Amino acid sequence: MSLRPFTLLLIATVAAVASWPGASATEPSLPAVDFDRQIAPLLTSRCLECHSGASPDGGLSLVDAAAAAKGGESGAALEPGKTESLLWQRVEGDEMPPEHPLPAEEKALLRAWIDAGSPWGEQPLDPLAFSTEKRAGRDWWSLQPIQEAPLPETALDPWARGPVDAWVLERLGASGLGPSSPADPRTLIRRLFFDLIGLPPSPEQVEAFMADPSDAAYERVVDDLLASPHYGERWGRHWLDIVRYTESEGFEYDHPRDRAWHYRDYVIKSFNDDKPYDRFMEEQLAGDVLEPVTSDGIIATSMLVCGAWDRAGNAQANATQRAITREEEMEDMISVVGQTFLGLTLNCARCHAHKFDPVPQEDYFRIKAVFDGVKHGERTFASPAEIAAREHKAAARAEAIAAQRATIAALEREGARRAAERSQDRIATPPGPEPLIRWTFQDGGAAAGGKLHGGAEIVGGRLRLQRATQSSFESDPIPETIREKTLEAWVVLSDLDQGGGAAISIESTPDRDFDAIVFGERQPRKWIAGSGGFARTRDLEAPQETASAGQAVHMAAVYRADNSITLYRNGERYAAPYVPAAVLRTFEKGAATVLIGLRHHGAGNGFLDGEILQAALHDRALGDEEVAAAFRAGGFAIPKEEILACLDDAERISHARATARIDELTKETEASAAATEVSYVGVRIEPAPTALLLRGSVTSPGAIMTPAGLSAITAVDADLGLIPEAPEAERRRRFAAWISAPANPLPARVIANRVWQYHFGRG
Repeated sequence: MSLRPFTLLLIATVAAVASWPGASATEPSLPAVDFDRQIAPLLTSRCLECHSGASPDGGLSLVDAAAAAKGGESGAALEPGKTESLLWQRVEGDEMPPEHPLPAEEKALLRAWIDAGSPWGEQPLDPLAFSTEKRAGRDWWSLQPIQEAPLPETALDPWARGPVDAWVLERLGASGLGPSSPADPRTLIRRLFFDLIGLPPSPEQVEAFMADPSDAAYERVVDDLLASPHYGERWGRHWLDIVRYTESEGFEYDHPRDRAWHYRDYVIKSFNDDKPYDRFMEEQLAGDVLEPVTSDGIIATSMLVCGAWDRAGNAQANATQRAITREEEMEDMISVVGQTFLGLTLNCARCHAHKFDPVPQEDYFRIKAVFDGVKHGERTFASPAEIAAREHKAAARAEAIAAQRATIAALEREGARRAAERSQDRIATPPGPEPLIRWTFQDGGAAAGGKLHGGAEIVGGRLRLQRATQSSFESDPIPETIREKTLEAWVVLSDLDQGGGAAISIESTPDRDFDAIVFGERQPRKWIAGSGGFARTRDLEAPQETASAGQAVHMAAVYRADNSITLYRNGERYAAPYVPAAVLRTFEKGAATVLIGLRHHGAGNGFLDGEILQAALHDRALGDEEVAAAFRAGGFAIPKEEILACLDDAERISHARATARIDELTKETEASAAATEVSYVGVRIEPAPTALLLRGSVTSPGAIMTPAGLSAITAVDADLGLIPEAPEAERRRRFAAWISAPANPLPARVIANRVWQYHFGRG
């Protein structure tokens, strides 16, 4: 089946399904009583609505023989072979079921069953197995396999040009109506244009069709419109509405999503390419793990995360509140999957069994287990082959840069040694890497421009910060665009029990997003790479800070083009590098400032208590040895100018050539990173096993659930053959195959209904 909704085959499916006989029709009374075929449906549909579950009405459960014999508040309900049983007395007296007593034929069945000794089946009755007056059961017609129904007699009517017309004519006749008169050519061509591309025909197109309104001309117009790029725009809009596509986050911050548009274009292209609908579904659920992996497949999975995202909720310090926010995200994801492809509000089963559809709470959490590894965020949508080629070139450039830096380091060490020999009280320490901007606090002021706030003061060559007065330093706007970068600071903490303040932070002035070196915010006495909404932050396996009072600590955070972040303490790696969920933030020229002592504006606990000796911003990612050199230099070593002056002409030429080559390679790296296509497609993690949450509460975890499909669709096995610890990719891959299985009746019925609705105004 293709995406083009004008296909008559798809619409005919809806019409055929509409005539399928309901599964809840009353069974005729039979001489012999069959429990599974007659009594089980009767008890399930008439009694279990109230008399099942953890708290049945009157304490009476009728799910099995033992529960019925035990009875409830009024005593035993059923005594085999005895018509004086309480159950029969209430039914015979029309007291039960309330409001809708059993008809005579069902009473006769129940009486015959009791007289026969009330034999039960081997399994307890399932309250969701059969439909009732209040809700659908697993026997509901739309959950059954699609069957071809014979055409009605109206198919012989000359007005009916095809199967769809026959069903429409039958429905009109049943309502005492007849078909409208054929539309005139002007009206007909306008209907075609608005229906298929959402735009009116030109006067010339109208005149041409009025001159030749033949069937052949009509078909040519249809073909032309289906081939128009506007067709995908018109019908893609409907799909984007269904999947709640948005280009901003929503909630109170409502940050824009500048890279969401790739999914919009993917949807338009899919409609224009007449992509098979099963493939269209599979790509949006698991396109990033379907072989061969393509850029289109990766972009398609944006559907899972293209709705609203609570940045503030995810940034809360309280772990329980963050977990609640995550459950809200998952409910949104499960909701869009259920409503888009199955036409079911699966999210209604998050806290309890669905009130109207046969969806138990267990099914909700089984499907949640399928998607538990999907999180909001951006990432590249390059194919694996493209990524491998880029990584190979990047590794070669990195190796070449390292070689040039080794040349520079050797020359500078020799220059520093010669400079130290000329002045015996100097230490032969090279100055380390040169930053874009360095902030020192000698002579009562900062070496680079900025302002002091909140009582911050410069004393003894140090910036003194007090949390109580919310003091900080803010630089002038940064004069260059910053992507790859290194933040560096020498910091003295006044106490180790403080939390949330930043030694140094770079903040975007338009939206207040930031990257920072933060102390004690999420883990007591530990450093992290702070960021807006924790988008690029991760708790680290690292030691707690042990610096004594007055002891200076050198901290650095390196943000590389490969999206990795590494923290350093006193020249050594503080923790292992990691790749965050969100992509590296670009801070635009003139639209960012550096904050010292403040995490970001608006942060209630974002101030540091202590002193800053120096701080620096590098407009590139330093290597391990460069960070170590920066620590060894301490910012107070022999200036580079003196070192270069101590080199001979040949050495200075070698130094200049190595520096120029590094600049050249760095520009190539930056250009490659800028060319890397990134989109809001979400990121993937390997999730822990998913627990059912009692009443939906994150503080009440229950049984571990296995990733699975929906148990209500019996034609396709809901068991995906997975274990609770199954790989994230395999979960979605198998679920996508379950959704698109030909025997699954819901996706075809749902898309057919949507197509009919968008053509005729009612599904």
